[in-house]
Amino acid sequence: ACGGTAPLRQRGCRTRFWLTGIAIGLMAAVALALLLSGRGDRGIAATASFHPPVPAPVIDLPYTIRIGTEGARLRLLNGWSGDEQSPEGPFAWADGEGSGISFRLEQPQALLLTMRCYPFTFPGSPAQTLAVWVNGVPVSEYTLAPAEREYTATVPAPVLVAGANRLEFRYAYARVVRDVVPESTDERSLSVAWRTITLAAA
Repeated sequence: ACGGTAPLRQRGCRTRFWLTGIAIGLMAAVALALLLSGRGDRGIAATASFHPPVPAPVIDLPYTIRIGTEGARLRLLNGWSGDEQSPEGPFAWADGEGSGISFRLEQPQALLLTMRCYPFTFPGSPAQTLAVWVNGVPVSEYTLAPAEREYTATVPAPVLVAGANRLEFRYAYARVVRDVVPESTDERSLSVAWRTITLAAA
């Protein structure tokens, strides 16, 4: 123990107290460093994950979404493959039996929707259909021609809202490319290739 008044004993006690203080200080420093490192990238990522994505701005009519370009990605929701390029220009495939687009309006109003697209075809492929839904309401349906064409639909004002609106495309079929195209290794499940979607006042 460190009781008593002997000089050597008191000097030994002071030395042990000094060493103990250094050890406690070092442990505290290590613990603080670990805490701060734990709040690094993981802490930022965890905090960032709670923030909703930045919404796309309100569109000015007429407005064209050029599918297959970087600028269009802000509008695309589910069901899209990557951007591609053909001699006719950029495009992207719908991957699966449905795909979606988001757009924002200042105020709801009737819209004229113009879509340029063509179906994924293969030997013996059935006719592809395109059903257009807006905010969960069916608007129009088409049987697509094999070649690229334009299709139009009128979207009634009561279907739309001020702010974010959801445009959905539903297809009769999607096929894994390698299953229907000989020698292909493409594992995507393709349905329709999209070029442009234009929204204008009706």
